[in-house]
Formats: sequence, C-alpha cells, structure tokens
Amino acid sequence: MKQKLFAFIATLALLFSLLPLSAGALSYQTVKDSQIGMVKGDTTVASPRDGQIISLNGTVYLVDLAGLYGFPSLTVFKSWGYLPEKILPALPTESALSMLDLVPMRDSGCSNPLAQIHGTCGGSSPRIGQLVKTQDRTIYVVVQGGLLGIPSLEVFKSWGFASNQIAFANSAESSLSQIGLVPSRDPACKTPMDQLSSLCGTAASASPRTGQLITKGKTIYLVSPTPSLLAFSSKEIFYSWGFTFKQIIQANKAELALAQTNLVPMKDPNCQTAWDQLAGSCIVRQQTLDISTNMGPAIVGQKYIANFTIVNGGLQNSSSLTGTGAPAGLSFSNSVRRMYACDPLPDGTGCGGLLSDPTYAILSGTPTQAGSFVLELVAVSNGQTVSKHFTLVVNPTSSTAPVISSLSLTSGAVGATLIITGSGLNVFQNAGNGDSVGYNIWFTNGNYSIPMNGTISSDNLINAKIPETLCPGNERFSCTSLDTIKVSPGDYSIYVKGVNGSSLVTNKLTYTVTSPQTSTSCVINSFAATSSTINVGQSTQLAFSLTNCTDSNIKILDDTNTYLGFNSPSPVTISPTATKTYVLSASNAIGAATSQKVTVTVTGVLAYSCLPSGVSSDTLVSSDIGAYNTVTVSQKLSSLRAVCQGDKLVDGSGKPIYFYNLIGCWGNPPNNYLELMANQSQEIAKLQFQYNVITIPCSTSRFQIQ
Repeated sequence: MKQKLFAFIATLALLFSLLPLSAGALSYQTVKDSQIGMVKGDTTVASPRDGQIISLNGTVYLVDLAGLYGFPSLTVFKSWGYLPEKILPALPTESALSMLDLVPMRDSGCSNPLAQIHGTCGGSSPRIGQLVKTQDRTIYVVVQGGLLGIPSLEVFKSWGFASNQIAFANSAESSLSQIGLVPSRDPACKTPMDQLSSLCGTAASASPRTGQLITKGKTIYLVSPTPSLLAFSSKEIFYSWGFTFKQIIQANKAELALAQTNLVPMKDPNCQTAWDQLAGSCIVRQQTLDISTNMGPAIVGQKYIANFTIVNGGLQNSSSLTGTGAPAGLSFSNSVRRMYACDPLPDGTGCGGLLSDPTYAILSGTPTQAGSFVLELVAVSNGQTVSKHFTLVVNPTSSTAPVISSLSLTSGAVGATLIITGSGLNVFQNAGNGDSVGYNIWFTNGNYSIPMNGTISSDNLINAKIPETLCPGNERFSCTSLDTIKVSPGDYSIYVKGVNGSSLVTNKLTYTVTSPQTSTSCVINSFAATSSTINVGQSTQLAFSLTNCTDSNIKILDDTNTYLGFNSPSPVTISPTATKTYVLSASNAIGAATSQKVTVTVTGVLAYSCLPSGVSSDTLVSSDIGAYNTVTVSQKLSSLRAVCQGDKLVDGSGKPIYFYNLIGCWGNPPNNYLELMANQSQEIAKLQFQYNVITIPCSTSRFQIQ
C-alpha cells in the first residue's frame, strides 16, 4: 500500500497591515489653489455614494462602499479626468468610513479608478516582476505562471523593494494563484524566480548537502549521501530524529534533480543516521536489558501507583513491557505519554498528541488484600528478553493506626497547652505514588470539630493547644468566621484519624473545658474618615479605635466587598475615585462586635498632576463620528481608575499608562507610508506588554477616523 508522505506547504504570504489613516492625501486646499470651485451638493442621501469624490475635513477622497481612497497627488487626481466642481461635501455615512488606501495613477485600460483598484480592468496580461497588492491587501511578486507571496518584511527589504513600487493587481494578475514564497535574496541573484529555480547564486553551483532537510515542491526530504532523497511518512518519525522545522531550507539546483529512493525510518537509539539504519550498519550497544521501578509498599484501601520502565532498550515501536501477579484491586497497564519533544508544524497540526509508550508500565489501583505478592515483569527489546521479579508488600489498614494513651491535662481553659502521649502518632508512609499518608489530632464536641495545632516532639508525644473555635460538621479542617462557634465550658473528645479518612479511630479521650480563654467582648469604639468629603484624586484616612479585638479578625471592606486590609490600631489611607461606603468589622474568641460604616463622598473632576508634557485632561483620545461623541484623556483615565503614584500614572491594577501619539495625518503621504504604519503597529504591540497604552490621534479635531 502506498504510504502517505509527510507534506505541507510553508506558505505564509506577507500581509501588510494597511491601517486606517487619520487623514487623506490630497487636501481640498490644493484643489482650490488650482482655481477651480466646488458645489454644495445634496446631503440628504442616506447611504455612501459609490464612486463619488468628496471633501472631508479639507481632504479629497474617492468613496467606495467598503471605505475611502485618498489621492496621493493632484497629478493622480487629474489623471482620471476629475473636475473639482464634481467634489461634494461628505455625508455622515461617508464621514464614518475609514481610509483604505490611495487611488492609483490611471491605467490606460481603465475608465474607473475603483475597477482598477478591484483588479477588474487594466492590462490583459500579467506584468512579470511587478509588485502588486490584491483586494485582501496581500503583497505579491508577479512571476511566470502565478504569484509569489512575501513571508516577511525582512525578505521584502532584502530585494530592495519599496512601498511606492506596489501597484494594484490588474484583471489578469487578479486571476493568478500563489505558487510559492519569495526567498531571502542571494546577492548573486537578480530575480526571486531565478533564485527559486537555482539559476543563480550559491544554489546554482552547489552540490547535494548530505544530512540537510530540504523542501522540494510540497514535501520535506532528508538528503542522503548516495545522493538521493528520503521522505518522511509521519510527524513522529520526523521528531524521533530530533529534527525541527527551523532546520528545513529550500532545495538547491543539484538537490532538485535528485529522486526519492526510500523513507526515513523511526530512529533506532543505536543509529546515528537514517542511511546507516536503512543499511543495517548501526553499532549495537553492548548493554544488558533491564527493568527499573519506583515501587514502594501499599496499604489496603488506599490508592496506589508504581512505575516500571525498560532500561537499555531499543526502538519503542518494537519493544514491550508486560506485568503479571498483581494482587486484588491492582492491575498493570502501559502508560500514555508524549513520546518525543517537538515544536508545532507550519500546517498547524502540532506534535500528534499523546501516544502510548510500550516501554513504560504502570501498576495502579486500590489494594483490597494485605500480604506479600510476587510480581513478574517481562521486557522485550533490541533482540533481548528479560524477566524480573519484584515483591510488593501490602500492609493492612489497622497495622499503622495510631493510639492515644493519655493526656497530660484532662481539664482546663481554652488555649491551654497539653501533651498527648500515644503510639504511632508520627506515622508517615509512602503510598507508592509519591504521596505521604499522615494523621491528624481532632478536637470535637460531636457536632463541631477542628484539627488541633501542635508540634510533634517524638513518635509518641505531641504538644497541642486547646482551640478557641470549632467548625460545624464532622472533621472539617477550616471554615469562615461566620460558621465558627466558640469553645465554651463542657466535655470534648480528642482522637486521631488518618489524613485520607481511611484509618480507624481506635480510641477517644475526654478533655473538659472549664472556662473560655477570653472573657471580654470585642468593642469598636469609633470609626470615621479624617475627611468625609474629598475631590476626586485626593486621599483621606479611615481611623478607628478598638478594645479587646483580635488583630487577625479586623477587616475593612468597601461597598464592592473589596478587602482593604487594616492597620493596628489605625489609620488606613484610601483614594477613592467615586463615592464609597466602607464597613469595619472586628471580633475575638467571644464573638463579633457590631460593625460600623463610613461614607466618603467624592466630588469634582479628576485632575491628574502626573500627565506627561503635551497631554492635558481635555485631549481627545477617540471619537464616534456617527454619534458625534468624543472621549477625552480625563474620561479615559477615569474609566481605567487611574491614579498618580508619585510622578507615575498607573491604572487601577497598578499597570503604568503610556500615551502614544499616532502618525498618519499626511496631506501628501511619503512613499514609505505603508512601512511607517506597519512599524507603528509593531511598536504599539510591544509597548502593550509593559504598559496600558492610550493612543492619541494625530489630529485633535472632532472627527477622528479610528
């Protein structure tokens, strides 16, 4: 059966981002200076007028239903036979359109600039060597038989291309398909097609490069010393040799003439090259096949896992590791894991996911029977077979259960320290999967409980403290302050139980609480703001006075339940940007005090003292043309909950704010305006990793084109 070759095309065409500009190209003043007038026109039309010449903010545009096209010069304007009296004022729907590109100089075969832009008129044949841009704003080089995409700006520059050389694709070029990518220029080559055809440069005179990964057509090959080409039948084989996509290059002239003679095999660890493996000339390692494990003892009723793996084995796809003799509740299986480290492929299919590994076995489950069990593991690999026995010890659950024999105190106050004496109190076992199994000392009244805090001084002694509060339910490790009850005088039980809950409770001893540790209630004496009314951007302090309250139980929350922390005794500094209510709560072991509230009223407009030079509170950062709305710096910063931290402006999350002045308001744009706009986008993207970037349009008039 014919094997499917591992093939993909690395065809990432360069997509230059033609960002909407904040102004057009040819200004109306330039047309006016040519001593031609302008008529008012009809402004009652609702939808954009396809093909109409308009004036918007003093700039002349050509209307397309998808956007606006500016005129780069008066010469281009006149090349289409336009008269200034045909220019009409922009409608609101046209004012809302963004600028897409510039109107091209007229092609003699086109009578309509939009038809030339859309590639439906013009030359009847492709212009070989011409840089063209299509309607999806992708740049191509026209070659015989199709189009070559440009994979990066660096490749574009390596050929000395410039943005003013790019023309709209004509009707013949618009019908062509992409057939490849432009390579980075070899200095000895004049055209990309010559270089791709290995007619020039180093590729023209080079010999086959043994061991090189190349692309020929749409397939990846490995050059063998024969010389010939070896193809890959799967991604797993490609990565088994440690290859990466970055190593693949274009075939030279000599390699293009080679034929495929075989497939690259899955790598044998004993082989250094694919051709040695195909020839059977690899040097076999003289090492003994073995099996290793991390197996430890198990406990009845507790989850267990142990790993086994082949040592000094050969190919994974020709090896096996099997096990027998597992006790009840446990079983053997082969693991599922990623076989090879790899990088994503250019076709987006990744590394092939998780794969079964027959050289790696797992013993897992929950044993139900105690005893010693002999396991047999059989490994087959590299022409060898080895059988190895391992003894698994499964301990009964009760064999390690701890026992409490006595308490140094059987009665006393809350908070008293006592010594718990017993056996097996410091038991920690390895469950076979790296987890430890230990035991907790519990304090309970039957309905409420909590683990006792203490330190282990030996295997038989624990220094513990009688807790102040309990959590509802049986054996809860923690709970909120609202759920707790205080420990009051009465009888309580102390006992030991395993962390996982499976260990038996062998005995309970009684402790009698004679009195609570604290006898005085927590009281909030006062809670107030030093200034209850402030201007936005200012700070105030929340001061309070408490009596008999536990520091860890003091909380200040705002009306969104945001925890502000506390200082003991006080105050807490706050800088709200809007009116807020703050709640102070406090408690001790006896209970909670009545909470108190403070409202801080915020008035006025936020005045930022740390704005950079050239930026003011009323500077525009964006606008909605259709709704005639604008957004100022002050409004934007308020929405970000921005504050001044010294001379630094940060948003509500503490991220620094950066003001970026956009370019693009050109009356007559430079030849490299596309490159400038692309560089601007890249710079903003980099800044956004570190800053919250606020962009300021290059014009601060009411109508901003975003």
